[in-house]
Amino acid sequence: MMLIEMNYKNAVYIPENSVSHFLFSDSRSAIIWLFIRLYVGYCWLKAGWRKVQSDAWTGKNAGATLEEFLKGTLAKSEETADMAG
Repeated sequence: MMLIEMNYKNAVYIPENSVSHFLFSDSRSAIIWLFIRLYVGYCWLKAGWRKVQSDAWTGKNAGATLEEFLKGTLAKSEETADMAG
């Protein structure tokens, strides 16, 4: 097995941006991430609840939305070579 030696003499080091360092490496930004996570979770739950209450997903028309999506996908794959299969 051959080992490859790396030459680090000519390596270029780019310092991290102070904003990205604060957001991703500093524990003081935890409150920012907390609010972002709570907001994204709220949006996810709200969208899920709408699907649970919608006839298109759980009522007498259950599966209609998914069926239309799949029909469109199959039609596209037959007329173009965009999709493998």
